[in-house]
Amino acid sequence: MYNLKRTPFLRNKPKGFTLIEIMISLVISIILIGATYQVFINQNKSYIIQEEIVEMQQTLRGALVILERDIRLAGYDPQEANKDNPNTYAITTATDISFGFTADINENGDSPAANIPSPGETEIFLYELYDPVVYQGSTVYSLTRTPPPPLGVRRAIGMNIEDLRFAYSYDADTNGNIDRSAGNNIIWAYPNLGTNTWFSIDDNDDGVIDQADTPGGVDTGTPFNLADIRAVRVWILVRADKPDSDYINSTTYVVGSNHFTPPANDHFRRVLLDITVKCRNMGM
Repeated sequence: MYNLKRTPFLRNKPKGFTLIEIMISLVISIILIGATYQVFINQNKSYIIQEEIVEMQQTLRGALVILERDIRLAGYDPQEANKDNPNTYAITTATDISFGFTADINENGDSPAANIPSPGETEIFLYELYDPVVYQGSTVYSLTRTPPPPLGVRRAIGMNIEDLRFAYSYDADTNGNIDRSAGNNIIWAYPNLGTNTWFSIDDNDDGVIDQADTPGGVDTGTPFNLADIRAVRVWILVRADKPDSDYINSTTYVVGSNHFTPPANDHFRRVLLDITVKCRNMGM
């Protein structure tokens, strides 16, 4: 007789995911995807910001390199010792917003006006802001290096420049030393054409040009003479090309004689740099 054994019924069947488990998984997945996307957005925005800052810095450095190279040539006249040479190469313009000079670049002793066959060979230089462009309440300019028309063609050496300022150290008593203040600091000033005197932009005499100083400077009472200039200090403020809606710029920038504060709710980033260049051919 056969002994038949009954096979037990498999009651523990494999289970699938419940609706609650699926919903929980979906929520976790959405959170992870959202977090990953937010990280990507933040990194991309940080990259764009850094790219803008680098671009502004490159604009400034490129312009300042040209300015530094050229300003050193101000008044360059290798034939000055020749008393038969009637032409004088010197600083021709010096204000807080522009600077100009002549230099005998080709060393032929001719007058500067006779040496403008091309912009690359000109011996007349003038630096100033030109061609204003207004965008979202902010005005930017091109920094031009030119002999102005009709002598030559304006050529931009910097774009998106919001402010440009010059200041000068000088030897008014012609004793061979740059004039210093009562606090023994170099006097950085610009000629005020209304009074024909130097206006010092470090009026608190602490050796630092900052917000503690009076905007526009203070009259020193010293008569100015272009031939007394011995060094030039240049400030350039550049603005980003595009605004950032998440950024509000309320910084006050001390750009030489000017204290620049952006308009209310301004969303542009800015970079400010300055250099000091000795005029090696002045006072010789």
